[in-house]
Amino acid sequence: MVNFVGRERELRDLSRLLERVKRGDRLDLGITVAMRGRRRIGKSALATEFIKRSGVPSVYFQAARYRSLSEDLATFAEAIAASDLPLAFLAAHQEPRSLSDAFRLLAHVLPDNQPSVVVLDELPWLLEGSPGGAGELQRAWDRELSAKPVLLLLLGSNFGMMEALQKYDQPLYGRATPMVLHELTPVDVQKV
Repeated sequence: MVNFVGRERELRDLSRLLERVKRGDRLDLGITVAMRGRRRIGKSALATEFIKRSGVPSVYFQAARYRSLSEDLATFAEAIAASDLPLAFLAAHQEPRSLSDAFRLLAHVLPDNQPSVVVLDELPWLLEGSPGGAGELQRAWDRELSAKPVLLLLLGSNFGMMEALQKYDQPLYGRATPMVLHELTPVDVQKV
């Protein structure tokens, strides 16, 4: 088994954000993080390690490039159903027809009374297959997801798209905390 190495600062940052979600003292109970970094930099590994350390229910979904939207939506519903969210069983055998349906399903199974973590990995690939998908994500966040005690991690290696989603005239403006992953340095891995 390979041990997780480095990223202690990023793990602390995510833990602080999850603590804010746990406190529930904000108008929006949920918090969104838009994590970007070049391919193979460790975004998925960081999110997986954070979930493991967090001790809260979670769901992890990874979009696939060139997969049809209907396949991605079915896989998203399956990921929700297979998760350790308390109401995950409600997602079993569901077939969302749009991103809005998938986000509504997610909101339906997220707990109201305890924090959770949701990872949408390769978000740009998911949005590529759905014209207007970023708007659907914004609408779901504003209307349903932000009212839940959830830390929503949006991961993507497409720097341009991840940055564009947060610009003034774009759907995630003011809704996501940016996080950029850089290469690990020798100091980061010296404890190995």
